[in-house]
Order: sequence, then structure tokens, then C-alpha cells
Amino acid sequence: MSTRKAAISGTSRFPCVIGSDTAGVPKPNAAPFLAGCAELNIEPGHTLYIGDNPINDYQGAIDAGLQAILLDRASLHTDFAGFSVCDLTSLGIGFT
Repeated sequence: MSTRKAAISGTSRFPCVIGSDTAGVPKPNAAPFLAGCAELNIEPGHTLYIGDNPINDYQGAIDAGLQAILLDRASLHTDFAGFSVCDLTSLGIGFT
């Protein structure tokens, strides 16, 4: 990601940003999740991934060995069996 694009998107505040361009394949493949863990030097099992897609984000993270939460802002996934939240503030970790 270019420096300009990172600044505009606000991702420049994060220690790393991994995309399919850097990981070589898109989610739900394990590579993007594992690349992020490697970049941060964190074990996948000690990593929480929060995403808004039940397959690409939640299941992809689980399959890669991470812990995961589905962010379901509009409560669209009523039959979802995993852990989900409607907003990040409900996690009590200061995100908005």
C-alpha cells in the first residue's frame, strides 16, 4: 500500500497492513492471516481477528488458527453459530 493511500485511509496508524497483494492470495486463504501474525511476531492462536464477512473473515481466521469475531453491524447473519457483535464498543476495548 502506498504511503499516500495509507495516510488517506487511516491505516498508517497500524503497525502493519496485509492485503492479498502482499500475502499473494486473498482471504479466506490462511496466507493473509498468517502473514499478519508473522509481521507482528504474534502466534496465530494468540491473535483475535475481527471482520464483517462470515466466510472470508471469520471462517478464514478460524481456519488459519486465529480467534475470530464476526462484526455484524446490521444483524444480517441471524443463523451465524460463531461469536458475533453488532459494534466494536460492545467488546469493551475502546474501538469505534
